[in-house]
Amino acid sequence: MADLSRGDGIPAAISVTEKNGGPFANWERLSFPEGPCQRYFGSAVYVALLDRNHPVSRQYLEWAMATAQRALEDKRFAIASENSSKGWMNHPDFPGNMGEVRAVHALSMSLFQDAPVDLDALKKSSHEIEQSALLTKGKSWSDRIVQGRYLYAVRLSMIAGDWGAAGRMLSVNRKFDIFNQQFEILQAIAMAYSAENEGGKVVPDAVRAFESYFQTVRSPAGKELLNAHSAWPANCYRLELSLIRHRILANVLPFPNWNDVFKAICESP
Repeated sequence: MADLSRGDGIPAAISVTEKNGGPFANWERLSFPEGPCQRYFGSAVYVALLDRNHPVSRQYLEWAMATAQRALEDKRFAIASENSSKGWMNHPDFPGNMGEVRAVHALSMSLFQDAPVDLDALKKSSHEIEQSALLTKGKSWSDRIVQGRYLYAVRLSMIAGDWGAAGRMLSVNRKFDIFNQQFEILQAIAMAYSAENEGGKVVPDAVRAFESYFQTVRSPAGKELLNAHSAWPANCYRLELSLIRHRILANVLPFPNWNDVFKAICESP
């Protein structure tokens, strides 16, 4: 509320963007198409935690959708070039950069329209992000952004209900030393639900551990742990965990119920 009320708060950022030519200003020089899409979506989620229908949140969601749609249609995703602003099909960024854009598009569309999320788009995004992350090897793997992107791909698979893919990704022969606790929490819940899909039983300890972790990071008191475990905007990480939790506890169709997802983050202890 304080941020929304300040003259230099988040509404001012909208004015600055509009004054500078809108969300597509200098688009031809854009090197990392996922960047503005994620920033706009992150700002929308930040305000939506207060009020999902707040006009500031709606504006940012519109920009997230518009920039993601434009990026997905941009011919630079079919061009490899030494100049990254002219060609976006450059490894190892590609195809993960397209996957990140696709994920923002699917989630922002679903949230804006209060409609089911495109689960196939999330599965495709997850695979694309995984592909790019695995192209980074050796010492370069021990990077916060690289490991964070890989675990982001895992979370997208879980949100999409593809527990088998999530379990497979978490069985990769790589160390997750930077996000070890997040890795262990996700691995336990993926194994539990993969077992359920194969006719086994969900492991209650894994569900309880996930719930305990979620309750810690969702609250303002969990900010330090949240920052340590997230390579993405903190509130987007909260939202992803709440979507996974929603999948675990409710598994409703159509998926998700956005009111329940936000309520789980914001409700009083």
